[in-house]
Amino acid sequence: GYNDFTFDRLSTVSKKDTLIVYCSVGLRSESITSALIERGYQAHNLYGGIFEWKNENWNVFRDSCVVTDTIHAYSPVWGVWLQNGVKVYQSK
Repeated sequence: GYNDFTFDRLSTVSKKDTLIVYCSVGLRSESITSALIERGYQAHNLYGGIFEWKNENWNVFRDSCVVTDTIHAYSPVWGVWLQNGVKVYQSK
């Protein structure tokens, strides 16, 4: 989560690993990615966020590498930016 992010969460992640950070539209993940890079991690922001990724018809995966069309769209206000996929507004 963006609001409660701490580097303690990465205690088992090697700085040699490649990290792809994403959020809905890419703004929050850009901030976290910058902080990760400053700390020496190999991090990249998914420009445009998961919404743009799905809008461009790229696959999204659930647990166990199962492809899904379901995207958490956060709220109907933010959901207008997701044009491709099934919008969900609550965690299951």
